Amino acid sequence: MKQIKYLLIIISIVLVGCNWTKHKEPKIRYTGYTLYQGMCDIHIDIKIDSVTSLENLIPRLEKSQKLYDTFRGWYIGYNDLMFSIAVYGDLAIEPLVDFYHQTKSYNAKIATLQTLHLIGINCRVQVEEQCEAFSNMNARKALLQILAEDDSLQPQVMMLLSRRALASDVPILMDILKESKSDCWGITCGLLRYKVKDFPMCQKVPAKIFYKKIPITFSRNIPDNVILTKVFEIIKAKYSDSISVEDTLLHYKYESKNTYSGPDYIGMLRMRGYYWINSLCDYCIPDFFEYGSNFQYYYKDNKLHFCSAQTSKKLWLEWWNSQTEPYKEYLKNCNEPIGTFSHRGYKDLD
Repeated sequence: MKQIKYLLIIISIVLVGCNWTKHKEPKIRYTGYTLYQGMCDIHIDIKIDSVTSLENLIPRLEKSQKLYDTFRGWYIGYNDLMFSIAVYGDLAIEPLVDFYHQTKSYNAKIATLQTLHLIGINCRVQVEEQCEAFSNMNARKALLQILAEDDSLQPQVMMLLSRRALASDVPILMDILKESKSDCWGITCGLLRYKVKDFPMCQKVPAKIFYKKIPITFSRNIPDNVILTKVFEIIKAKYSDSISVEDTLLHYKYESKNTYSGPDYIGMLRMRGYYWINSLCDYCIPDFFEYGSNFQYYYKDNKLHFCSAQTSKKLWLEWWNSQTEPYKEYLKNCNEPIGTFSHRGYKDLD
């Protein structure tokens, strides 16, 4: 009887060990992806490292950050290491968040965010109905957690989240705005990709204002900050009847972050010697290639207003406080997209 008892104990231990090993194995199997490019497909073969442990894979993000070139700017060319980590699914999320907070490397942090996003889309790089299928809500919670804990990379996190702008993000983003002491320009810009009702920023602007021209000439060596300050000085002097410029913007540290190599509005300004109001508005709004800028605009009382990020944050919070409880509850409990992959906000009124 003792022998049978010992045998049963051994079998139990083996079974538990097998189950534990199975639990530690990757949960997602994927070896490559295909992107549609005009008349042909781009196929990228992914080489999954199935030998190295997850604990040893994640620190390699310190050095392995180069992405595959997809030849489509709105696709992220996640590399082999990112896929090798992401196939672990939920098992990789907490270690990735820990690594994000531990590493001092900016590029490693970005690579970590991209790997979390890859987990979020279950390693399937595709766009369906103008947005990505970001279905892993645990990965989304991790990105929102990072957004709340670290405001240094808010534009980058918001770009990843807003590729599939979910209604349920909005109440969380409002809580972050409320609690954060920073101006949160990355969040307020990212919110422009969420189609909420009574949009508080970037409303439609009458064409007679939207297409006003700003004559200005600068040499190539003038910093962007100087150019934008001068642009706003000209607007304030020339179009004060229809356009308001917050005084803060005349002594402002302008910020704008590009993901790849999108339209260089300031560069075009240097080349042609004049500017349009609509180009200045476009500069504010995120797109495939840009995170947006830390100044914004809104249209109110028959006037176009350019404002600082702090004012934009204030207006978003006022908007949130003015919404009905049923609408807030709807947003909170809805995990459906309320923005498109290419949503750029609103433009002009004919």
